[in-house]
Amino acid sequence: ARTVRGERIERVGAAPPGERAVAIVPVLDEETRLGPCLAGLQAQGPELAAVFVVDGGSRDGTVAVARGWAAKDARVRVLEAGPAPAETNGKVHNLARGLAEAET
Repeated sequence: ARTVRGERIERVGAAPPGERAVAIVPVLDEETRLGPCLAGLQAQGPELAAVFVVDGGSRDGTVAVARGWAAKDARVRVLEAGPAPAETNGKVHNLARGLAEAET
């Protein structure tokens, strides 16, 4: 897998003993970009325990793409956070929601 700039995404090493490796992916209207992102994360193998896709109220097919990946890979979990409160940054709000879910 490669980034949008063409840089290769390398597989991560194993998580330290006793720690759980997770990825939090905050999204908003990312229908065309989410699939390649999740493909790269899926390639990480069993070292990656969970992928939390946190949607901030997408109006396109982002949630459907995320649910499609969740149906194929039990590590992918879709959280619909809705729009961020006016006084907060949407991506940061979604990261916080994903982190809270990962810690449970």
